[in-house]
Amino acid sequence: MKNYDPSLSAVLRDRMRVVKRRFLDALPFWTVAADPIDPRTVLDSREMEIFLLHGMRKTNSEIAFRLFLSIDSIDAYLLIIVKKLRIRRRDLQQAAASYSRGSGVEGNRI
Repeated sequence: MKNYDPSLSAVLRDRMRVVKRRFLDALPFWTVAADPIDPRTVLDSREMEIFLLHGMRKTNSEIAFRLFLSIDSIDAYLLIIVKKLRIRRRDLQQAAASYSRGSGVEGNRI
């Protein structure tokens, strides 16, 4: 290994991270069932509360303040919700908003 270039391994490692991220972003679309997942069946009460608040366009800091949690905890909950619902993170707000409209959830109830 007389021609070993350490910068090459860093470049390869960075490219593998990009490939892994793209694969993980696409994975929910390969595993999604024909019917959308009902949040009531897979989310616990705290996750459902955060899901609905997110659908009401509350920011993570507003949700954290309201539920006496840290912003990092809210981020962690949202990642768990995304995985359980098998949707992309960027589609979470729209899914939560359409669910809260469809279920008749009012802003005053939460």
